[in-house]
Amino acid sequence: MRFVFTRLFYVLLVLGFVPLSLSWGRPALRWATLGFDVALVLAALIDARLSRWPVGISVEREFGGRFAVGAETEVRLRVLNHTPRAVTLVIKDEYP
Repeated sequence: MRFVFTRLFYVLLVLGFVPLSLSWGRPALRWATLGFDVALVLAALIDARLSRWPVGISVEREFGGRFAVGAETEVRLRVLNHTPRAVTLVIKDEYP
């Protein structure tokens, strides 16, 4: 699964640049802003690294026929765990 930055990340990044416009006469504020932005990007990269899909677990969605508006269609979710560890999942299925 591909990592996607959230809206909150971009809001915090923009808010991190606001003090930069006020730091013309204050070099310490400039360094604090740079530190905040570097920490934010570092936290996002760590989050991306920790939130990868585990190897050995697969989830498949199967359905017969085509989806039609207002018609019931049977949908099966197949979760396979090929790891020695027990895994707890919360599965939420919505319309495609």
